[in-house]
Amino acid sequence: MSVSTKILESMHQSSWIRRMFEDGLILKKKFGENNVFDFSLGNPNVEPPAKFYKILRELSLNPPQGIHRYMPNAGYVKTRDAIAKQLSKETNILFNANHITMTCGTGGGLNVIIKTLVNPKDEILIFSPYFVLCLDYYCLVIILLYNKPSILN
Repeated sequence: MSVSTKILESMHQSSWIRRMFEDGLILKKKFGENNVFDFSLGNPNVEPPAKFYKILRELSLNPPQGIHRYMPNAGYVKTRDAIAKQLSKETNILFNANHITMTCGTGGGLNVIIKTLVNPKDEILIFSPYFVLCLDYYCLVIILLYNKPSILN
């Protein structure tokens, strides 16, 4: 069975991400599990606190009415407000829920940011290294809406 050249290239490029993950395993053996925090594949290896499981259990036994409905596009106000308060505390800059937009993953977030901040003909710089599996998506959005991106090494 034949595989497209584009997919073969993507598989080859993404192998360095897999190598980072494998190197993380080696470093854990060398320095100890508790001393290496591996976020190479976006999979945090830090377990949630016990309180998380307690609240999750409570929610599963007593789900709030409407929990499976669509939420507002920017995310739940209560969630955005909590994040705004935490950001304000950490940065000493006043944030409120209207400053926060929740997104589903990096792709969704970058899509919102690019469409919000970039005008046609603006130059867009992408710093390398970047997450190769997402580059095609980001570049497609940029090319379709604006211009060819510049990748900086």
